[in-house]
Amino acid sequence: MSARHPRLLCSAHSPFSQPRSHHFHPSFLRHASTSTSTSAAPVPSSPQIRREIPPESPYFIHVPQPPQPQAVRLRWMKGTLPVPREIFKPTSTTDKTSPEYLSQVAPEPFPTRKNPAPTKDAQALIDFKAAGSALRRQNLREGLRTLKRRKTITDARIARASQKKQAAYKAATEAPERDDEYLSRATIMAHMTEPALWAARKAADLPARRARYAALVAEKEAEKRNHVHTLYMHAKDFIVTNEQLERRITEAFDEDPFYVNNPGLGIWDKEGFPESVKVLLGIKEQSLGTAVDQKYGYSEMTRERLQKIAEELTGGKM
Repeated sequence: MSARHPRLLCSAHSPFSQPRSHHFHPSFLRHASTSTSTSAAPVPSSPQIRREIPPESPYFIHVPQPPQPQAVRLRWMKGTLPVPREIFKPTSTTDKTSPEYLSQVAPEPFPTRKNPAPTKDAQALIDFKAAGSALRRQNLREGLRTLKRRKTITDARIARASQKKQAAYKAATEAPERDDEYLSRATIMAHMTEPALWAARKAADLPARRARYAALVAEKEAEKRNHVHTLYMHAKDFIVTNEQLERRITEAFDEDPFYVNNPGLGIWDKEGFPESVKVLLGIKEQSLGTAVDQKYGYSEMTRERLQKIAEELTGGKM
């Protein structure tokens, strides 16, 4: 039985005889595999490694790791950094590193009065506050100068990088065609290229295009003259004087309308009912019936046709 199932024996070299609570990181396996890579036996069958890894560990079965560095997990920083203020604004004309500006934002202390003389403890406090004020003034001046110098260096570096990119882009766009592209390009005859074909097509179509353009200009001019003539013909109905305005107001807002003198009647009795759909369809289909004769009749339609013929002959509205 021991020959057929050697793993069932709980000997000193068996992994079942070791504690079951130890789990090892893959770095330990990599270190162990590196140290034992020169041996003839592979890592999974090495008794020294198998003895240290319990069978419930996920690393009990060795899986080869790729020869590349593992991802480094960055440390999580609590909180966020505030957005830095723009101290040196491009629109500002004040030099914040000049002595005049520094003397205004960090002025020197005024001379203290000698009378009455302060006590020893009061003098010590005064000296301590004066030292702190001097340190703050020094830090402010040095900080402004350092930030100005850092901004100058950063702007110069950005400008150099931008100029370098622009120069590279300009050189790439203006560079001549490379020999490998020229020699490997398909051979096309000069008169078969698109510009040559377009020039030939343009020369052939030029008279027809000029004629179309002239016809379009003439049509626009005729339409413009027609609009001007229509405006002139409709100008007779324009209200340009006070008498015309008064007459139109009186007609529109009569004090004695039709339905006042005729009780029970309305505007439809005075002006007539509007045309129905049947009447309009009868006009379109030229099927003049009784309803159409009541409104139009042959004389009205003949007048409209004669007016259209006259407008076509005279070239304007009538």
